Amino acid sequence: MAEPTASGTPASGTPVVAGAVERGRTAVVGVPDLGGLKALASGPARTGSAEYAIPGGVRAGGTLAVAFECEGVGRLVMDVVGGGATFTVPCEAGEVAPFMNEVQMNRTDPAGRLRFSAGSGVTWAFAAGWDKSPQGKGS
Repeated sequence: MAEPTASGTPASGTPVVAGAVERGRTAVVGVPDLGGLKALASGPARTGSAEYAIPGGVRAGGTLAVAFECEGVGRLVMDVVGGGATFTVPCEAGEVAPFMNEVQMNRTDPAGRLRFSAGSGVTWAFAAGWDKSPQGKGS
């Protein structure tokens, strides 16, 4: 999987589907499940900010599915750089907040990447892949 690099400025846009999945764990461990989709990029539990390349970049019309979870006081911001989408989730101390977003890409950028920003007190992990189902209209 891709290695993280330094973070930068956020992108803009809106997720098309967002929702919490299960709750009840107290620590982020491993990489979140993408619900049967193939992960193109993923990152294990970490703190702070990082960027991960999306192999092949982003493609207009594709639907990028991102499963992520966080724990700690603060928030996790995820930007799809080159894809025009940003979203923020609250994180809580002592409780893992797992989420799954599907974002319709409105741009093409062969250098597309995922940028995560979080404070040092927030632990997070993610997995991302293209939703190729008819509902996801992925590429």
